[in-house]
Formats: sequence, structure tokens, C-alpha cells
Amino acid sequence: MTEHKRLTTKEKYPHGAEGVSKDKLTGKYCRGVFEATACVEKLAEYENADEGGLLVRLPCKVGDTLFCFSRGKVYPFKARCIRIYKKRIEIELWYAGDEENYKFWHITIVEQDIGYKFFFTREEAEKALKEMEKKA
Repeated sequence: MTEHKRLTTKEKYPHGAEGVSKDKLTGKYCRGVFEATACVEKLAEYENADEGGLLVRLPCKVGDTLFCFSRGKVYPFKARCIRIYKKRIEIELWYAGDEENYKFWHITIVEQDIGYKFFFTREEAEKALKEMEKKA
């Protein structure tokens, strides 16, 4: 795996940071074409990788908590594994709550389940549960 060196910074005016802020490249603080060239080359590298099917945008990362509703309650799950297949991304979730009866509960979902029955916040899951209960 190639070591990634960030060419841009997130701060507006970084002190001691490696990389180039947007202001250095585009504003009155422009320092020259060398930094701009490096950024454009890196962007081109990412675009080439994207076009070649080498970049994947994951819906979450391992360790993230997702919430699901079932049996009229909302349950927390931790993403333990993400599998990438040609036509889908699967996320293996393990129960992350305190209820002893569910401690071995695990589910494998696909990316499309997020926002439908699995959510990134408890509030979103509770809202979806209430909406589903209204329809029933």
C-alpha cells in the first residue's frame, strides 16, 4: 500500500502544518505553481484511480455505531467488518448494547439498508420507527 501524504490542509491558515491550504493556492497568499502543480497531480492520480475502479467510498468505517429498530425498540450495533464485492458492499454488525440476551446478535447488511432500517444516530432510528408504527 502506498503511503498517502496529504497535500492540502483543513485549516484556513495552518501554522507548522505540512500541506497547502486553499488560500495559498487561490487567494492573495498564493506562493507559486509548485504547490498548485503537486495538488493537481495528486487530484489527477485520484481521478485516474476512480475511473479505473480502484476507489471505493465506504458507507461507514469499522467501529462505527449504527442503530436498527426491531420489535418496537432501537438497538445499537458496531460495524465489525466491511466486505467489498463486485456489485455490493456488506457490513457485518454486532450488537453493542447492554441486554445480555442479545450479546451474540449479529447481522450482515448491505449498503442500501442504511437510511432504511439502519441509521447513524439513535434519533434517526427512533424517528423511522415512529413513522413505521404510524403506517401499521
